[in-house]
Amino acid sequence: MKKLFFLLLISTATLITSCSITKPNGFSNNEIGTKEGVSRATFVLGIPIDGGDYSVRTAARNAKITKIACVDKRIKNYLLVYIVETIVTGE
Repeated sequence: MKKLFFLLLISTATLITSCSITKPNGFSNNEIGTKEGVSRATFVLGIPIDGGDYSVRTAARNAKITKIACVDKRIKNYLLVYIVETIVTGE
C-alpha cells in the first residue's frame, strides 16, 4: 500500500511539474506603450490542437496594436504538452 501511494505521489508530481521560458524575440524604436497582446498555441506530442496560430500579427490584432515596440516568446512545457505564446507590446 505504501509503494502504491508513493508511486501515485511521484506520478502526480511529475504530471504537474512544468518549465517556463520567456525570451525576447524582437524590438523596434517605437515606444513600449500601454497595450499588450497575446496569441497562443497548444501542442500535444508536437501536434497543434487548437489551430496553432501564435503569430505576431494575431497578438497585435488581439490588442489593437498598430505600432509594435517589443515581441516576446514564452514557452511553457508540461511533460507531453507545451504552450507557445507570443506577447506583443506597443501602441
